[in-house]
Amino acid sequence: MKIEENIRKPRMPKGAGYSIGLAIGMAYGIPYGIVIDVIPIGIAIGAGVGISVGVALEEQNQKPLTAKERKIALRVLIGAIAVFLLLLLRFMLR
Repeated sequence: MKIEENIRKPRMPKGAGYSIGLAIGMAYGIPYGIVIDVIPIGIAIGAGVGISVGVALEEQNQKPLTAKERKIALRVLIGAIAVFLLLLLRFMLR
């Protein structure tokens, strides 16, 4: 019975599946957009694939965030938004 409990035990904090899924989607979507010379289409395709993968991961593995994990997640989110805005400004000012 102990093996079954370990298999069913949640392994990732809430929201981690979405993050991993979007990272995977963007890792494939942006290079695809570069290859077809339409980066926004690649980003959109990557986001769609990433959300699908993220939902699948999220449904399988869930556990609540601790206070320390919440702080780290907030810092990562703020950093990601800052990088996104800097890249967006860079491409808009070209």
